[in-house]
Amino acid sequence: MDLRPVYGDILRLRYTDGQLSAGERRLISATLRGRVSGRQVYLVPREREELVVGASVREDGRASAHVGSVAELLADAIALLPAVRDMQLHEVTARARPGTPDDRPYLGLLSPAVVVSTGYSRHGILLAPLAARLTAGMLNGTLTETDRAHLEAMSPGRHR
Repeated sequence: MDLRPVYGDILRLRYTDGQLSAGERRLISATLRGRVSGRQVYLVPREREELVVGASVREDGRASAHVGSVAELLADAIALLPAVRDMQLHEVTARARPGTPDDRPYLGLLSPAVVVSTGYSRHGILLAPLAARLTAGMLNGTLTETDRAHLEAMSPGRHR
């Protein structure tokens, strides 16, 4: 299987004194997704009065955070939620997510007892319900024709 690293920078921000009213724990109560200047950005409220901002997409091979990507994430987050400007930048991380040559994940049986599920790049959280349903269908024999078509498109052997 052919996989490549697709890097993304992620920011953790913390609220500063006075940003939240008494009893408030966050400025937003659900994930906020948007597109700014053609780039995707998301803001996720977390516990401990944090906000997670992500995620850039880079294929530059650099495992460390990229200053330009961090600057774009901050600018895009401020465009979506102006209060971000007054928050504390608590943490910057970069992580690699596995991507396939055609950007479709690998999902299928390698043997009767081994299922492979990888290569989701930045879409893992979005495709997790489909991957779980298809995996369960493979293991318990309840695949539909549509399921089989999805699995054929995601076959781990398609790039051989």
